Amino acid sequence: MQQSINLERFYPHSIDKVWFGLTSRSVLKHWLMENDFEPALGHEFQFFLKSELGQEVIIYCEVITLDPPKQLSYTWREQWMDQPSIVTWTLNSVEDGTWLQLCHSGLDVASPQPLRSPVEIWHSQTCQDAVTIAQPTAGMAAFSIDFGQEWQDRLNQLAEQLLQNPMF
Repeated sequence: MQQSINLERFYPHSIDKVWFGLTSRSVLKHWLMENDFEPALGHEFQFFLKSELGQEVIIYCEVITLDPPKQLSYTWREQWMDQPSIVTWTLNSVEDGTWLQLCHSGLDVASPQPLRSPVEIWHSQTCQDAVTIAQPTAGMAAFSIDFGQEWQDRLNQLAEQLLQNPMF
């Protein structure tokens, strides 16, 4: 069974500034993880992650939608995945800032491997405890993600710190 993760956030910054945060390799390094991203349609890139146990994980991606500064989509495939999932960032300019929507779709919740998504990575970099993604047990066809208020506050604080950085 496939599932999606959806997240929405308002940032009191221009759409161009938030777009830059999502498409700048150096900012993505701090917001998500080390990468070789380039904002170019068809560009194949990787996110690089070292687990707490020292295991190196590579997430293989390809830019499939690039509509600056409104939408960015890329595939997301870890080595164990048969089919890639899709990460889509949608930005909308609103009064006094930008509304950011994240949809990570096509996650195979029946997989025995742990799921990772930008949401989980953000959480692991900003909180002591990890996002709870309960793998389905035999006969169950659903999973849940527990996003506590503390996690939401920290996520917004991290993004805000990055967006206020003078390198922008």
